[in-house]
Amino acid sequence: MEKRKTRALASLVVIIACLVGVVIGSVYWTRTVNLKFSTIGINAECLQWNFAAGVNTAWSNYQSKNIATSLDSENKLVIVIFAENFHAIWLSSSVSGNWSVSNPIPFNITASYVSYQWNAGSGEPSITVGTAFHIGPGNFTVDKSKMMWQPIVNSVGGPTGGGLLLQITPLTGEYTIPGNWLANVVLSMGYT
Repeated sequence: MEKRKTRALASLVVIIACLVGVVIGSVYWTRTVNLKFSTIGINAECLQWNFAAGVNTAWSNYQSKNIATSLDSENKLVIVIFAENFHAIWLSSSVSGNWSVSNPIPFNITASYVSYQWNAGSGEPSITVGTAFHIGPGNFTVDKSKMMWQPIVNSVGGPTGGGLLLQITPLTGEYTIPGNWLANVVLSMGYT
C-alpha cells in the first residue's frame, strides 16, 4: 500500500510539474505589429451649380469639383460627399446677417437630390433633379447615398454621382425695413 501511495504521489508531482511548465513556460519568440488606420469623419464640399448656364456648365462644375463660395444667379449650390464613415448624417443650416437681431430677415431653404450620369442615348451628360422639399433653416437628416460624388465617365453604364441641390431664398416680401443686406449662410454636417 505504501508503494501505491508513493507511485500516486509521484504521478501527481509529475502531472503538476507538467502543468506548471505549460503555465510558466519559456517564450522563445514574440513579435508586435502595428496597424495604421484613420477615420475621416465627413469629407464634403459645396460645389457651384449654375444650371442656368446649361447642363454642360453644371456637369463641368461637378466633375471639376468647383467649390462654391457664393450662390449662383438662382441662389443655388450643390453639396456633395466625397467620403464619410458615419451611419446617418444630418445637415444643419442657419442664416445670419447685417440686420437687427431683434428683427431678422426670414429665409427658406429647399433641397432636391440630383444625380449625374452619362446618357447613353444622346451620348451627353445628364443631370436629373428630384422633387424639392423644405429643409430649413434648421436640422435635417440627409440620404447620404444620394449625395456621394463619383467621377462620371463618358461611357454607357458608368457610375451615377449625386448631390443635394440647395436653394436659399430670403423672404423679402415679409421684411418691411428697406436696406442692403448681406447674409451669411452656415451649412454644417454631422452624424447622429
